[in-house]
Amino acid sequence: MKKISLLLLCIPFYTFCAENLKILELDSGSCWIEESTSKIVSFGDNKSFTLDEDSVENIILVIATELQDYKIDIPKKWKLYLHCNSFATHLVFKFQGVDGGICAWVSPEGELDFLGNFKGNKKGLCNGAIPGQLLVYGDTPSFIDPIWGQYIKNTTNLRKIILTKEYYFKEDQVIEKLKESFPDLKIERNYMLRRVGEHLRLRSSELGK
Repeated sequence: MKKISLLLLCIPFYTFCAENLKILELDSGSCWIEESTSKIVSFGDNKSFTLDEDSVENIILVIATELQDYKIDIPKKWKLYLHCNSFATHLVFKFQGVDGGICAWVSPEGELDFLGNFKGNKKGLCNGAIPGQLLVYGDTPSFIDPIWGQYIKNTTNLRKIILTKEYYFKEDQVIEKLKESFPDLKIERNYMLRRVGEHLRLRSSELGK
């Protein structure tokens, strides 16, 4: 991440042209941020947008509404990051709870590209687990007992267990049940692939008005 100063900036898909702009550059120029106005240019997906407090609040409302379908309350404590690479730009919302939280990757259009959860209180960008999915290492047990029907929807030949909707975002409860019945079973949540690129934390005082 580095700062660059431009005497003139005129980009066809960007909405402003001004002198002596202070530009923050991420991922070797994959995206630019005009610091005083929080205007962002993403060269990876050829888009530009302005980030302000109203747009952030609207996105949080969308995330909270989505979580209501799973009877999950959104944690009040959150941090916002901008992630850029040569393919796309995302806003990353990290909602921290007591022992874990919610991770949301949002496109410049405000669409949810990923919504998952994570354990612990890790610093920096979040890469959450895919809701309703578990990965098994070794042989997958045969879930003949009808009791598993309330937890497991199906299994795949890729050692993946798909949970019923009632246990989305509650994967740890199912893991605990599975280990009680299958003590030697090696199982964990299916985390999203870590995306290459560079990120920057955005604070509320830095958002445009």
